[in-house]
Amino acid sequence: MKSNLIDVIKQFVLYISLDDTFRLFINKCVNFFDMFVEDKDIVIFGSGSEYGGNSKIIFEWICKNHPDIDAIWIEKEQGSLDLENKHQVVYRNSFKTIWLLLRAKIVVAERGLWNVALDECFVPNSVTYIATKSYRTRPNKLSHRHQGKYVEICGSEFHRKIRTDEVLAKKYLSKENYKQALELSPHNFVVTGYPKTDNLLKPSKKTQLNWEQFHGGQDSELVILYTLSQYHKGWHGEVFPFQNFDIKRCTEWLCDENITLYIREHPVVLDRTMNIKNKNEYESNLPKKIKELTETSDRVRLASHYHIDLYNILPFADCLITDHSKVFLEYLILDNPIIFIDPICSGTSHKGVESLLLKIDKPGPQIKDFEDIITYIEDFTSGNDNYSTARSNIIEKFYQYKDQSSTERIGKFIIEELKTK
Repeated sequence: MKSNLIDVIKQFVLYISLDDTFRLFINKCVNFFDMFVEDKDIVIFGSGSEYGGNSKIIFEWICKNHPDIDAIWIEKEQGSLDLENKHQVVYRNSFKTIWLLLRAKIVVAERGLWNVALDECFVPNSVTYIATKSYRTRPNKLSHRHQGKYVEICGSEFHRKIRTDEVLAKKYLSKENYKQALELSPHNFVVTGYPKTDNLLKPSKKTQLNWEQFHGGQDSELVILYTLSQYHKGWHGEVFPFQNFDIKRCTEWLCDENITLYIREHPVVLDRTMNIKNKNEYESNLPKKIKELTETSDRVRLASHYHIDLYNILPFADCLITDHSKVFLEYLILDNPIIFIDPICSGTSHKGVESLLLKIDKPGPQIKDFEDIITYIEDFTSGNDNYSTARSNIIEKFYQYKDQSSTERIGKFIIEELKTK
């Protein structure tokens, strides 16, 4: 009953959000009541519609190493998670979440405060917001309703500088977000490294088991992961968008060279654009080219987020093919070959990634023809790695830490932040 009621309230808040006055009024009320509520050592975590990302890894580290701290995970869909400690999961659109936000000291969220709150206006200014999205090419969009302390984790001093510099050129931020973004300083960005890369460098036993179960008994000399971004202008599933692409030629080459190709479409495209709900629905409605590839050869397999977590496959991929997916920034730390599909061929556009690539040496070739992919991979496997130096230079710039301790650093940062509040 309460959940239904708060869903109605949510719709009302969203409906009147065109007039921001009401939301500002709610925020003032929240901050007023917050003065009379005693803060506890409560840290609230969230990552939107999924239980994953850097936030999940930090959440589990806090639960394991600091049971004295109340770590709460906020789920977007009620009853979607089944964690060992039931009390650690709270439905986002509930009065309990609002009460917890009044008592919490820190929020750790992947993409924004909407990950943990009905609306950003329900987060009191006394809360420190720690943003954990990996390798954003711009600072998280900030809410002008939340005037509390803001911290964003980074991988290196170089990346921190990129973020602060990029703010000056972001015309697509709203007026208020742009104004607040300009107030960011280097102190708002803490260099800790990213938890997700810890597992890339040294996969856990659970990760290894998940990969082995997924990959099965497939005997492969090489594993290639093809990730698509969410910025396609056309229909989803446009893999190898080259003129005269020959499916038979592709599958024969994979078979001859004993290569397994995994195709992974972007979760946002499948969940939101295509409104696909699960693995069975996805496999029943595959895009034409992907369907033909998978039906032609068992060397082409699906690796969507319905099939396997991205970070259970990345450590075991020998090569990455992508268009404008920022996955390549995380994959870089493995120093494996990366192939970029030319944006003109793929019909993709990502201003953030394009801007970023102008600041660094490209870590791999930009391909316009499938035969170029074959040539590059054959050269690499023969020991001719023309992009080794470029990758090494970028790794040094983006990865200040390569010690599998990023999660611990962020965890300790949270502990110290709790002590100051």
